[in-house]
Amino acid sequence: MNISQVNSNILPADWLEVTNNFDYSNLSNNNQLLIEVLREYMKDNTTNSFSNTLVYQLINFIFFNDSIFSIFDKIPYSLMKEITDELSKSNETEWNFNKKTHSMYIEIKAYNDLIEYGYIPQNFQRVAGSCDLQMLKDNIDFNFEVKFKESQDIHIGRFFDIINGASLINENDFLRNTFFEINLKEKSFDDSKRKCIIGEINQFIENKNNIFEGKYIQIFNTSERDNIDTYHYNDNTNVITDLIHVKCIEYLIVEIFLQDNQHIDKMIKKSKKDIENFKGYLYWDIPFQNEIDSKNIEIAFNNILKIDFDLYIYLDSFNTKYNFLIKKCKN
Repeated sequence: MNISQVNSNILPADWLEVTNNFDYSNLSNNNQLLIEVLREYMKDNTTNSFSNTLVYQLINFIFFNDSIFSIFDKIPYSLMKEITDELSKSNETEWNFNKKTHSMYIEIKAYNDLIEYGYIPQNFQRVAGSCDLQMLKDNIDFNFEVKFKESQDIHIGRFFDIINGASLINENDFLRNTFFEINLKEKSFDDSKRKCIIGEINQFIENKNNIFEGKYIQIFNTSERDNIDTYHYNDNTNVITDLIHVKCIEYLIVEIFLQDNQHIDKMIKKSKKDIENFKGYLYWDIPFQNEIDSKNIEIAFNNILKIDFDLYIYLDSFNTKYNFLIKKCKN
């Protein structure tokens, strides 16, 4: 089941004016760069922009006294400028902008994790074929390749973000502080179907009913569960869902990370090129319905991987955050 609770906050009618006039000069230079990009995006997309995680955080900072973007404070200003310049070019569609900001978050998350391991961010010129990050430790420059394994249900989370963002508007009170379930009627979809799904979600919001039955998506208030037939597509492809037992985890690692051109396989291939002091960072976003044993996942990775570079791994699941290091094999 794909269930999420919608927020309970309400924005004032003049939220856009307040946001545009908000004084953020006391924030870090990195935060100021990011907020400039987000404010421009909000001007063009108004309430539709609330589905973006960073915009949502900014709104909650301005109006509801939440914390703000501390994850960006430790990286060099020049890198933040490069990232925000690239981000400002990707706002042609709401979906693409959201994907780009998520990729940016993963890269910054890698920086922050590696800083905790004692690395120092370095300024460097990215060119075609170069690694994603350059970090200094023990007076040695290391080149890091960053890979993100996204959860297969990440699109569900992004669809929920649209509903959660819409709930901030006063007229959408039927959404607030309520549990909704989303069920997709097809396992996979292209850009055309995705646009249709977003259109159906917007139709659900406009209709302001607790139950919506579309061609591609089913949405309902969980209090109505007994009154409808819930839809679940027949999915026999995800046979391995066991992230508890070591042997099952080992099989899954081979299937999703080590097959040709999968995440770790790509790192292995790149490590064999003429790149000095190569290291890897893998962020694994695990589907929220999976129970996991973080320590057994670490054991399984150590059992399977025999690589000639250090690989830092970060596990992110619904109620577990866990990181560990796979050390390179000794010659």
